[in-house]
Amino acid sequence: MRHQGDANLNHYTLPLLNWPRRIGLAADVYLCNTMMEVYARNGRVPLARRLFEEMPLRDVVTWTSLLSSYVSAGDSPEAFHLFCQMRAEGLEVNQVTMAVLLRACYGSEDKVAGCQLQAFANKAGLQSHELLQNSILSMFSRLACFEEVMKFVIIQNRSIASWNILLSSYSFIGDVSRVVKCYRKMRLEVTPSNETLTLPISAFAKCEHLPGGREVHCNAIKT
Repeated sequence: MRHQGDANLNHYTLPLLNWPRRIGLAADVYLCNTMMEVYARNGRVPLARRLFEEMPLRDVVTWTSLLSSYVSAGDSPEAFHLFCQMRAEGLEVNQVTMAVLLRACYGSEDKVAGCQLQAFANKAGLQSHELLQNSILSMFSRLACFEEVMKFVIIQNRSIASWNILLSSYSFIGDVSRVVKCYRKMRLEVTPSNETLTLPISAFAKCEHLPGGREVHCNAIKT
């Protein structure tokens, strides 16, 4: 059953789909990219795809927006197909594109594709980007590939987000000793946020590790 909101959305979006062409702005990549983002955020992937096909000019943002639309819709195979098309057309992917594809990997529980993307990112010189590092780390954590997580601990310039992912991973498998080591090492590099502090506290509570909880509580008071 179609909701009234769907009818209202189509009432406005269908005429808008032809609007750039009618007013001579079909070649305005920024405008079309923005419209694609609107369609994607409203779950209108076919409309985003139709606009994409009609655009005479596309950039990496255009392709990434459409990739993200399919990933959000749970259609990982089509997202990877578009990625292959994108590369075939000679476009250089960026860290945002790779982060979107990595999200598709843990959404479809595809470790092999994730490892291949990591290798591709490394070859393309993208792995030094913080966004991509955290996306790879998050993917391995969500796929419970803790060997890869351990290897990835050597990344440089770790941010709060990186430490949060690591703490969550160790907490998930109930490895209290690693939670303690990770927390202590993190405090030498960065100042923990309120969100970060809740991760070890939750882990210690779950494992009934009172000394660890007291340590975090004490540090929270001091800071």
